[in-house]
Amino acid sequence: MGNSTIRELYNGNMRLLSVTETMELLGIGRTKLYQLLDDKIIPSCRVGYSRRVPEEALMDYLESQLADEAKRGG
Repeated sequence: MGNSTIRELYNGNMRLLSVTETMELLGIGRTKLYQLLDDKIIPSCRVGYSRRVPEEALMDYLESQLADEAKRGG
C-alpha cells in the first residue's frame, strides 16, 4: 500500500463482503473460508461481531491463485 491511505486507494468505493457472499463467490464452504481467513491468506476485518472481506482483498487472492496455477501449467 505504500504511503497511500485506505481512503485514498478506495475513494469511498470499498465494498466489504460478508462471509456468506465470499463463500458463494469462491464456491467453498464456511470451514475452508474461515481457515483461509484465520491463516491470513485472505485478509479480513471485523465489523462488530461480523467478519468482512474487502472485495479488493478477494480479487488479489483470486489473481494470485490464477498466477500460481498458470506457473504450474494448469
